[in-house]
Amino acid sequence: MLEELQNKYLASLPGKISELEQLSARYHTDSTKASQQIRALAHTLHGSGSSFGLPALSTAAADVELAPERELLSRLNGLIKILHFCSQTSSTTEKNLRLLVVTADLDYYSSLYQAFKHSSKKFKYAIDHVESAHSAHQALTLKSYDLILLDLMLPDQDGRDFLRNLKTEYFIKTPVYVLSPLEQDMVRIECMSLGAEKYLAKQLSTDDIVFTINHYLSNKPRLELNIVAKGAELQRPKEFNRASQDVLSSDIKILVAEDDEHLSNLVSQRLLKEGFTVDQTFNGQDALNKLRQHPPELCILDVNMPAIDGFEVLRRLRADLKTKAIPVIMLTAMGSERDIIHAYELGTNDYILKPFSATQLVARVKSLLKLKSAN
Repeated sequence: MLEELQNKYLASLPGKISELEQLSARYHTDSTKASQQIRALAHTLHGSGSSFGLPALSTAAADVELAPERELLSRLNGLIKILHFCSQTSSTTEKNLRLLVVTADLDYYSSLYQAFKHSSKKFKYAIDHVESAHSAHQALTLKSYDLILLDLMLPDQDGRDFLRNLKTEYFIKTPVYVLSPLEQDMVRIECMSLGAEKYLAKQLSTDDIVFTINHYLSNKPRLELNIVAKGAELQRPKEFNRASQDVLSSDIKILVAEDDEHLSNLVSQRLLKEGFTVDQTFNGQDALNKLRQHPPELCILDVNMPAIDGFEVLRRLRADLKTKAIPVIMLTAMGSERDIIHAYELGTNDYILKPFSATQLVARVKSLLKLKSAN
């Protein structure tokens, strides 16, 4: 389903190109109105691009949205070029993935490399190898990676300390798989609590390790790992088991109020995969009506929407006794300190900036629902 949504999003880009080119031509006769429409469309693309795996599109769109008037058309030309490039990209083509392997064990790395090379026709890997924490840090400042394989035994730093730095100081979002010769529960628990996606014993065959990584990097649903039963992280994945999720139920309804249809569908499909019931709306007035008539357990609310903006929806929501307790997550590209403070003053429970991580969004949803049930 995710691949289908990505393809639909890519298919919509030629229409965006045409619209922006028309607005560019119209700018010379009605600059004020055309400028407003260009910035509004750029705002939408800024919010959705990275969420569909196109970070360059989000960056170019943000440049247009915030451009000084004298630079608007030149930046718009750059955005249109990016859109042309992205529209020619197919999410069904072979995937080129970049991995960083951090280990001083050269024999082990050689075995891993061969396993990756022969593992899968679906993925084409570009693998960078470094032997120390210092070299890994340098590599991460120069390139982005789809996954990091981190050996706990490094010559210049304990792997756990390096993992802690990645996740809590540099806020690296790249998933990290820990490779360890240690099978001690406390070490394993510590690594998982520091943000490792998996804790893998080096005693495993490299084929099994690569199989697990291939599965993770595919679009199949997967368990969100925190601390899992000992040994479970070493098993080959099975189908996702909804019954095991503690807060999830098809009886829990979430309202997604987002005027960007592609982004709304992306969020909704991810929530549906997590076991929630989802209702969608694309304007503020309809969102307010649904919140009052059929109150959901939680609302994900965009700020810039037709009819009534998200701030006003939130204000009215909190002023109504029937709806004031509904948890709200604001999901928006408006990231100024003033906007964020305003949202919290109006009573939002959380504020997530576009472009966003779907995994992060789901985690925030679950956290708010657990807090609500506890109260």
